[in-house]
Amino acid sequence: MKFLNLAKLIIVSLLFACSSNTDKNTIDRYAHIKDIKAQEIIKRSIEDAGGIQQWEAIQTIRYKKNFTLLTENGEIEKTFKQDHNYTLPSNEYIIRSEENEDILFTTGIDDQYARNKNGEDLEVDPESLRKSINSSVYVLGIPFKLLDTGADIKYLGEQELNGSNVDVIQVGYNPDLHKNHSSKNLWKFYFDKDNSRIIANWIESADHYNIVENIEFIRVKGLLLHSKRKSYRVNELGKKLYLRADYHYFDYSVEY
Repeated sequence: MKFLNLAKLIIVSLLFACSSNTDKNTIDRYAHIKDIKAQEIIKRSIEDAGGIQQWEAIQTIRYKKNFTLLTENGEIEKTFKQDHNYTLPSNEYIIRSEENEDILFTTGIDDQYARNKNGEDLEVDPESLRKSINSSVYVLGIPFKLLDTGADIKYLGEQELNGSNVDVIQVGYNPDLHKNHSSKNLWKFYFDKDNSRIIANWIESADHYNIVENIEFIRVKGLLLHSKRKSYRVNELGKKLYLRADYHYFDYSVEY
């Protein structure tokens, strides 16, 4: 009898150990997306971009980002040359930016946010800096970031974009309901119908609309990442008004 009780105890212990050490790979990471069509497209897009396990295994990622802001008349408003250095497991972010003649450092370490300009600390709202950094990480992490919890995700159907038919998914964020959301924004993502790769996104801001087109990608250690993007100011119907920004991402370094 003692032997049988001991055997039962061992079996129960093994079952508990297995259940408590469930591999994240076995969890349905897409279950919270209730729109099945949207779920299928996002899953396919993430697989094309390298897979969620590949993204979540990143320890550090570094890259350079140069971009230019343009006025409605096509004149250069401002130029930026940036070095981004992220340590994702500990949420440490450092961005060095050359903005015309100025050198700025924006940091987010241990939930403490700061900005330094030409060697002098600036008095900047930490919440504004947090949103700025989170925005950079969000754009870098698309399509993987579409698995962040709380987003309201809907498939809107097919649409023509630049002469091609695309699948359109709307994603809404509301920080009043979800603490992991930075800003109350409404996005639309346009997916290539062949491989579900995101070829553009539309975002509604407080007083204007933008469409950002992904012109080129680069694959680094299995991950599909941005290379060249263009942002256009558009009206509420999506008609392009003028080129607002030109982006170039390069010199990626990814460590697992």
